[in-house]
Amino acid sequence: MTCYTGKPETLIPSNDKTCKFINFGATQRLPYVIYADIECMIQNGSHIPIAFGYLLIPHPNMRAQPLPCEYKQFVGLDCIKEALNSIDETARSVYAWNKEYSHQKSHSTLQQKREFTEAVVCYICKDAFCDDKNEKKKVLEHEHLTGEYRGAACQACNTKMRVKRAYLPIIFII
Repeated sequence: MTCYTGKPETLIPSNDKTCKFINFGATQRLPYVIYADIECMIQNGSHIPIAFGYLLIPHPNMRAQPLPCEYKQFVGLDCIKEALNSIDETARSVYAWNKEYSHQKSHSTLQQKREFTEAVVCYICKDAFCDDKNEKKKVLEHEHLTGEYRGAACQACNTKMRVKRAYLPIIFII
């Protein structure tokens, strides 16, 4: 749909142009995420928060013991302040956990080791490996939370796939 006419429009790029996804780091599962919800009452036309709840959810396949995942609920006129203090405490616990446990060593099967040895292109960007260029050097890329082997990657892509240890998304249910 175009913004000006409101009618559907098909856009076809010219043959000499290609579109290539490059933000591979954004495809990584995070160690933890928080789902939250706020309930309000309407008083004199204004929304007044009266309840706040959240739940910390870990990556489903972590090798290390995850933090406890308990639903936390705060009720009353101070619910926002209490919940934000609790989320701050939870975020600090997540960060400490990430620093200690999100460095799992790679484990791969014999078949995966053969695939790595035989690989000539990065499984992420599809560029050829080159020992002369450090950013195109072949490295074993793996999931740092589970240790699971993912493929032969160039150094540049491997760097982009790092776990974001200081990032805790909070998704609000509306």
